[in-house]
Amino acid sequence: MRVHDVSLTLRPDMPTWPGEQGPRLDPLKRMARGDSSNVSILTVGDHTGTHVDPPVHFIDGAPAIDRIPIDALVGDCQVVGYDEDQHITQKWLEHAAIGPGAQRVLFRTRNSARWADPAAPFDKDFIALDETAAHWLVRRGVRLVGIDYLSIEPFGSGKIGHPVHVALLRAGVVIVEGLDLHDVKPGMYEIACAPLKIADGTGSPARVFLIERLRVASTTWPSRSGRWRRGATSSGCSPRTASSPSSASTTPTSPCAARTCSRKRACGSSRSR
Repeated sequence: MRVHDVSLTLRPDMPTWPGEQGPRLDPLKRMARGDSSNVSILTVGDHTGTHVDPPVHFIDGAPAIDRIPIDALVGDCQVVGYDEDQHITQKWLEHAAIGPGAQRVLFRTRNSARWADPAAPFDKDFIALDETAAHWLVRRGVRLVGIDYLSIEPFGSGKIGHPVHVALLRAGVVIVEGLDLHDVKPGMYEIACAPLKIADGTGSPARVFLIERLRVASTTWPSRSGRWRRGATSSGCSPRTASSPSSASTTPTSPCAARTCSRKRACGSSRSR
């Protein structure tokens, strides 16, 4: 198992949305000054760095960050690679090989290269979703969508009413922005996204992990009911190396189910049942 931390580090000189201040960490107690412990006061905007947008961010009276569905924040997740220089559209998504049952989708774009310099100034020319892409994701039943810069929609969308945010948030889709996906390949992962539980919060910084499971060899063996199913094995045996004394059939037989195995000394599958 490999765990990818795709969160940005909070720091005073990090890029923020224009008009918003970066994080500030002020000392409250210091052992060097004779205090019994080290304690700091953190001042940070709720849409700083890697963060989650709840519906109330753009819809008055909608659920705040402490009332978003937490099951949307954890589970299978598909990272989709996007290498083009235009914003992501419905037309592109229709050919993007996104799984039909995908509920959590993250977009890895050229934006991620920007995080190589954590102190780089804000860049308004980031890649985002257009309105057609937002509606496509809603129709597909996606519950969480993430992007690797500070907004899910193009810079300047406020002039037209933030249609991407509104379309997603009105449908209850959780938005994660400010992801650092530069070290993550497109594919399937498990996501764990943890925003702070702030009462009536209009957003929250979040720590986000992508869990990459290691693949193991698989074989087929009968269950107690006698039905064949697939699963993992570390024995080194395969169905072809096992044979049943009661049948000359070529039907695959698991080494663990067989009474006789040509490799029983190697894999230890000769235990009587």
